[in-house]
Amino acid sequence: GQPLAEILRRLNGAIEAMLPGALTGVLRYDPQSRTLHDLSGPRLPEEYRRQVDGLVVGDTVGSCGAAIARRACVVAEDLRTSPLWEPYRDIAARFGLRSCWSHPILDSYGEPLGTFAIYYRTPHRPGAFEREILRVAAHLAGVAMERDVRGSALARSAQDIRQVLTGARCLLYH
Repeated sequence: GQPLAEILRRLNGAIEAMLPGALTGVLRYDPQSRTLHDLSGPRLPEEYRRQVDGLVVGDTVGSCGAAIARRACVVAEDLRTSPLWEPYRDIAARFGLRSCWSHPILDSYGEPLGTFAIYYRTPHRPGAFEREILRVAAHLAGVAMERDVRGSALARSAQDIRQVLTGARCLLYH
């Protein structure tokens, strides 16, 4: 029953506690514009989060853009040498980020909702445990995000019904 922002903040904190040195972030996918938008990343530099907000999705667009395009986990062990990060190397270097792994967040129908990313300040290759943590974090973020989307849709439907009923009452009494 907590707000999405609080759930994601806690999820980020839990993953970072399990993986010392990790910084985590969640981006929301906008299917109309095919872009990713900052949703959560409490320990990531605020300016970095602003600069990646609006990232266009593509098969060779950073770890997160590629994860959505490929609908698969994407690992960039060293951002200084990864071809996916060529256009973003300077941004990553400015904020001391050297490794990024991203997993797509999918809804229960397999449609993308966003990405869950794990960053390190050193080149880093994930082991089996870390890959599983990333997969589970993306799944949990997906459950929370889907619930939030459905809750918002339900609230809009309830408001629409109230408006129709109010209009119907006006017609009946006039």
